[in-house]
Amino acid sequence: MTSGTDSAATRALGPVEWAVVMLAREPAPLVLANIAWHLAAGATQVFLYLDDPRDPVAAVAAALPRVVVTLCDRAFWRTLAGRRPALQTRRQSLVATHAYRARQTGWLLHIDADEFVWPADGLAADLAMAPADAIWLHLPVLERYWLSPAPQTLFEGAFMAPLPPGKPASDAARAPYLARGVAGHVAGKGCTRCGLPAELLPHAPRLHGLRPPAATADHSRILHFDGVTPLHWLLKLLRYAAHAPAQWERFLGPHRRAQLHHVRAHQHDPAALRAFLDLLKRAPFPMHDRLVRLPFDPVPAMQAVLAAPPSLDVEHFDALLRAAEPMLAQGL
Repeated sequence: MTSGTDSAATRALGPVEWAVVMLAREPAPLVLANIAWHLAAGATQVFLYLDDPRDPVAAVAAALPRVVVTLCDRAFWRTLAGRRPALQTRRQSLVATHAYRARQTGWLLHIDADEFVWPADGLAADLAMAPADAIWLHLPVLERYWLSPAPQTLFEGAFMAPLPPGKPASDAARAPYLARGVAGHVAGKGCTRCGLPAELLPHAPRLHGLRPPAATADHSRILHFDGVTPLHWLLKLLRYAAHAPAQWERFLGPHRRAQLHHVRAHQHDPAALRAFLDLLKRAPFPMHDRLVRLPFDPVPAMQAVLAAPPSLDVEHFDALLRAAEPMLAQGL
């Protein structure tokens, strides 16, 4: 673990409490899998903020132990920010900070619905050994890639870590659309010690307007399912591309902006969009030897807390996506 000090005297001893916060607007199977996984992993609370106040997952999630559901309706946004921010990243920061201010003890992990702590007991181990003066713990990311041309279940595939800084990707065709060799984010996620006047941004906290130094997790990682299904990935990029390009710099890195320029140029060509997905998200491709298989499976956790666990079948999930966004999904 990297930190300003590593002496046993400065480390926290014994078990620590940690909770999860996320803003979600996703089909129920993904949201419920995320909640169940983190409850089983030891989260003392899950703060679920629903970007759609009419989201049908609300009733199921609110009935689960240790889950706090907040509907982000007009009244909520009026109280919190005056009005609903247009950018998702700003909404994420506001709700995460809202949940953070509700806790004075333990730690709070800010994630997206498609991100899962791995292994299940890794975060607890890292927090138990965190330096006593650590403000936040950085969890590096592993991004999922599909090994099959037609995945059957939501969480199958293999994972890749970003390349070390400064090491170029070897594939010229893919390089403009990648950051350190991966198509999603390389920043990882942050778990912040509660009781401080911090603001929780999507990847790291700010304290008095500055990003404080982090301890880095030895054991735990964030598994990023950047696109739970191929259709899910394409719809996400199409939604991002609907923002004016001038807005992209406010919440996206250069590689993601390059992806959006490509998607915008081919948004009416489903075959070109699918070929782009194949280029970036399916193995094998150059450097596929960096992929590792992990036995990630949220089904036992879901069966433990849900009376009727939803299907994790890709076809079922995609049907929910098409019903929610029929115009955007047309032809895909």
